[in-house]
Amino acid sequence: MTRDFATDPEVAADLIRRARSERDASRTGEMSFGNPAIVDHWPCRKRCGAMVGVTEAAVHAFETNNRKLVDMRMEPMGKHEVMWCPDCKRRDDELAALQRGPRGPGSQTEIAGAAPREERPSWMPTPRSERRRKL
Repeated sequence: MTRDFATDPEVAADLIRRARSERDASRTGEMSFGNPAIVDHWPCRKRCGAMVGVTEAAVHAFETNNRKLVDMRMEPMGKHEVMWCPDCKRRDDELAALQRGPRGPGSQTEIAGAAPREERPSWMPTPRSERRRKL
C-alpha cells in the first residue's frame, strides 16, 4: 500500500511546523556582536604612545584567540601587540606598498637571454644551428 503524501496528516503537520519556524523571529536573524561602540582603549602596537579605541567585538575576538593560544600551550598576546593607531597603520601600509612596488626590493626583472627569440610548437623540429652536439 502506498501513502498519499498530499493527504497524509503527519506530512501536513510537518509542513505547517516548517512554515511557522521559517517566520519565527527568534530562530532567524543575523549574528551580532552587540553594540559596535568603543568600549576600551588599548596602546598602539608600534608603541607611539597613542591610545586606540576598541569595540566589544574586538575584545571578544582578543579573548577567544588568547584562550586558543593557551590551549596550544603558547604564550597569550598582550593588549599592546594588537591594535594600530591610524597614523602608524598608514605608515606601515605605505612602506609595504613601496617594498612591493615595481622597482622596489623583491621585484623581479626579466633576463633578456633567458627566453627564446621565437616560439616554436613542440612538433616543429629545432634548426640544426641551434641543436646541441652530443659529446
